[in-house]
Amino acid sequence: MSPSPEVVGTAPLLVVPGRPVGTPSYRRELGQTAWVVVVSGLVAGVAIGLLLRAAMLVLRLASPASTGLTSDDGFEIGRFTLFGVYNLVMLGVALGVVGAAAYIAVLPFLVGRPWVQRLTVAVTAMLLGGSGVINDHGRDFRDLDTEVAVALFLVLPFVVGLLVPAVVEHVGRHAETGPPWLPVLVLAFPLAALAGAFQLVVIAVLLPVRRAFLDKILASPALLWLFRLLFAAIPVLAVPALVADLRAVL
Repeated sequence: MSPSPEVVGTAPLLVVPGRPVGTPSYRRELGQTAWVVVVSGLVAGVAIGLLLRAAMLVLRLASPASTGLTSDDGFEIGRFTLFGVYNLVMLGVALGVVGAAAYIAVLPFLVGRPWVQRLTVAVTAMLLGGSGVINDHGRDFRDLDTEVAVALFLVLPFVVGLLVPAVVEHVGRHAETGPPWLPVLVLAFPLAALAGAFQLVVIAVLLPVRRAFLDKILASPALLWLFRLLFAAIPVLAVPALVADLRAVL
């Protein structure tokens, strides 16, 4: 499901996951947006956690001597435990919640067909994630196979950037009819629950701004492209940092 303009009166209205069509109350829109963000984080988070588990397995196979070492994120490489998997899934859910909120925020300003939009998000996630994780200070890029570690920490955020939008779009189609209690499941993951609570506060504060100005921005080509350029500057500014990090570790 890609965003598509509808006409309400004379103003264009963009269909965004969690944003009811028409003129919903603030409370209803906040509730649906929060539901989509948290449920999307839960669904995507399980997959992200399993991807992280698979990445650690690849690192262990590529660097046999790393077995028993603790990664920069505090996970023991080469040791499979249910608690370790739980922690990875909890981290994945936290990332999923943050990613879902970010995707909903930028969706109205993405350009092109749905596959182009998702590719844009994936590349952005790769640039931001890579520049944030890859460095020459931690064990992940000192004691492990450097090339494999670099490849994994570029591929993983790229895949997550493809996954989260797809999940958000799917979950968004069920915002009106989905079980209202589903977000409560996030309490099983304390770290993710904290991330969700923080995102809820941010959404509650910024939602009135979106309600007041989004349709006006979308109706003005100049303003629309200004916001697109501002959002595009974020991944572009991450490129020099990522290049410097890659030069330092490779």
